Amino acid sequence: MTHTIYEIVPEDVLLFRDARPFSAGDDHHAHSQFPPPPSVLYGALRTAGIALHTDLATFADLDRQGDWRKVYGTPQHPGSLSQRGPLLFCGEKVLFPAPADVLKAKDPPKDPPDSPRWTRMAPPREVVAVQGSVDPRLSPLWSRASGIWEEAKEFFDRGEIETYLLGRVPERGAGAPPGLTRLEPRSGIRLGRDSRTVEEGHLYTADFVRIADPDDPLAAAGFLTVIEGDEAAELPKEGWLRLGGESRPARYQRRDETSDPWPEGHVEEGRRFTWYLLTPALFRNGWRPAAIRAEGDSYVLEQGPVRARLAGAALGRAPRIGGWNLATNLPRPLRRAVAAGSVYFFELLEGTPDDVLSLFHGKNLSDDRAVEGFGLTLVGGWNHV
Repeated sequence: MTHTIYEIVPEDVLLFRDARPFSAGDDHHAHSQFPPPPSVLYGALRTAGIALHTDLATFADLDRQGDWRKVYGTPQHPGSLSQRGPLLFCGEKVLFPAPADVLKAKDPPKDPPDSPRWTRMAPPREVVAVQGSVDPRLSPLWSRASGIWEEAKEFFDRGEIETYLLGRVPERGAGAPPGLTRLEPRSGIRLGRDSRTVEEGHLYTADFVRIADPDDPLAAAGFLTVIEGDEAAELPKEGWLRLGGESRPARYQRRDETSDPWPEGHVEEGRRFTWYLLTPALFRNGWRPAAIRAEGDSYVLEQGPVRARLAGAALGRAPRIGGWNLATNLPRPLRRAVAAGSVYFFELLEGTPDDVLSLFHGKNLSDDRAVEGFGLTLVGGWNHV
């Protein structure tokens, strides 16, 4: 199995349409979602790999075989090619989504100057049921910090996430420079399918995204991902691919380092750990993974030698994941996902911290489409409020 890190740098603005239906003339505005779901990068890299061996028509013909079939599979079933990622990067910084249990001070006081900008929520020591609680098996999350706090929407750098995984509160603030991404609305008009001439009354606006470091426009900025598979899955050291709506050009390049771009995992005092999702996850029970089942008045995670009680969860707003299958020329089924940045809190009942780290840290834990990069998870520690 190969283990290769690639960076993908767009050479133009990008369009990652959200899951809302859009047809020029019926709706005038196509909205973008950013970051895109892992399937976008996976599909682009897989298509680039397929193009090195065959074309999409041959790929869709299941009677046609070749060494490439083991790597890239079929339109319905992926081969050995898998992805862990993507993450954003800017220059030398790798950027991570804000964990959902981290809150930002809405109006931090200027006096004293070292007033905390961030706080963390966590379950209390005892299960507390409150009126309106969504699930009586889980406790609401609490924080001892006073003041007014709001959701943190920034990205954090590797050092800040390393602090977070150790069970502490990030101190330095957001890792991404302001203005790393910006929307550029662009107008267009629909062309006739056969005549390729403009159609009256079909004006539209689409939200494109530009990724660039505002402080250093020459610095590389884009996506970072880990690609794994058989030897044949390895792409050339560098090349070009088509990314997102309108197939905008992006350059991919293999990095020399082979170590994972995220920090090591941590289990607090040998028994308290979190799942922190770096990418959206597709679980078969909605917000709850298939490995977590109801047991009496608790939820219990059972996988391999690990058995743990789910103490709480901090979930972001659920995105909807769809997409387009180029081989079949049909839309993919629309599904609700658990958002990147979501956090699950566990207390270890059976197994060791090493078991937890080997099973979950840096792994794709999504019940479905995990090979595409859904559900990439880091393991960290947490403390009771």
